[in-house]
Amino acid sequence: MNRVQRAKQFAPFSALKGLEEALAEKEREYEPQAELSDDAAEELDRCLRGLQKGTAVTIKYYRDGGYELITGIFRGINCGGELILDAGEFSLSRISAVTANREN
Repeated sequence: MNRVQRAKQFAPFSALKGLEEALAEKEREYEPQAELSDDAAEELDRCLRGLQKGTAVTIKYYRDGGYELITGIFRGINCGGELILDAGEFSLSRISAVTANREN
C-alpha cells in the first residue's frame, strides 16, 4: 500500500454526518415576523416612495426565522412586489424598515 492510500485510512471520520449542523439548527431561536402597525406601515411606504435609484439603503428583512440588516444600492421595485437592490431582490412583505444611508 502506497503512502497516500495509507494516509487515507487515518483521515477524520464522522459516523453521524450532519449531526452537528442539525443540533445547531435545533438550538437556534426563531423569532416570529412582527406585524407592522398602521403608522409603521405608512412610514415604510413613505420611505419606499422617496427612494431614488442609486441610493444606498439598509433594510431590516425577515428571513429564515429572524431579522437581518441588508445594505445595498437601490435599483427599483418590480411589479412582483420586490425591492431590488444590487444585493438581490427582497419581498416587500418581509421588510419592516428602510433607511437611506446618508453620506457626510
